Amino acid sequence: MINNNENILPANVWPDTDSAHSAVIDLIDACNLRCPECVRGSRTMKNSSGKMELCLFKDICSKLVKEKINKVYLYNWTEPFLNKDIAAFIGAAKSFGLKTTVSSNFSLNDIPILEAFEAGLDELVVSVSGFSSKIQQIYHRGSNIETIKNNLLLVATNKEYLDKTKVKYLLFNYNQGELGLMRQFAESLGMGFFIANACGDPLNCKLEGKTSVTFKEKSSIIIDEAGKVEYIKYDAQSCSAKANHICQVGISPTIDYRGNAYLCCDRPNLEVFNLGSYLEMSVEEMLLKKYLHPECKNCTSTRFCKLSTAQEEAMMRSLFKPAV
Repeated sequence: MINNNENILPANVWPDTDSAHSAVIDLIDACNLRCPECVRGSRTMKNSSGKMELCLFKDICSKLVKEKINKVYLYNWTEPFLNKDIAAFIGAAKSFGLKTTVSSNFSLNDIPILEAFEAGLDELVVSVSGFSSKIQQIYHRGSNIETIKNNLLLVATNKEYLDKTKVKYLLFNYNQGELGLMRQFAESLGMGFFIANACGDPLNCKLEGKTSVTFKEKSSIIIDEAGKVEYIKYDAQSCSAKANHICQVGISPTIDYRGNAYLCCDRPNLEVFNLGSYLEMSVEEMLLKKYLHPECKNCTSTRFCKLSTAQEEAMMRSLFKPAV
């Protein structure tokens, strides 16, 4: 438990990792696509009309800055450009000195992308999985590849915005044949291009009422077909307890449109992972809730583990020090 008699982890001192200086925030609660290997696309996380109030976002940004956070990712389990007021949120983040990144499926008409860049957007990532409609639709179900290309062409009209844009190609076994075509298209516009090795098998994944196969395999949380948690398989072998290691995403605030903090950006914004109001929690309280959560103890996402520094080791020892 937290030792209230001493300042365990000052609010302005985060562990020395890149992830520790960033936060992940969903401004809305919906996505326009039905990607089968995504808990949002499978509708395990249901779409709603929920949207963060700008005043709440500003309060969150103020707290983030006090905690030495310097960058916000304005996406996680949503399509950020469904929020037509996204430029106002980007502008607010910039007013606090925060860098901003948005990742989008870019499959929307009248997308407010130019307004977002004008407001100060620092980085745009466009996620695709094909060059033709046939291949793109296998994973990004409901998307329109021609709309995506037209939106990329729109960005390419401005050199400054072009330099801030990257195309991410989700690579599966079935779409390798179109990788070169999309790379050539992006590079012909002068955009950055990179490959992300995707997980799962969207060709054989049933969509309706199913959660992500990938999520089920690596999680101790079991979800039934109605999207409800069946049980938590508790295992005393704690990933967070491994000596000389620390989780890079676990120490980064992950926040939904209501302002609630969640376990991490690698787990869905389900109530079982809800830690409570971000504004009402100290850094110590949030970290403690994360590391003591059964899901954190059972985490197998070793790609997020890193050798901890002496500062981080001291922080962890203090965090779990019994109150006097």
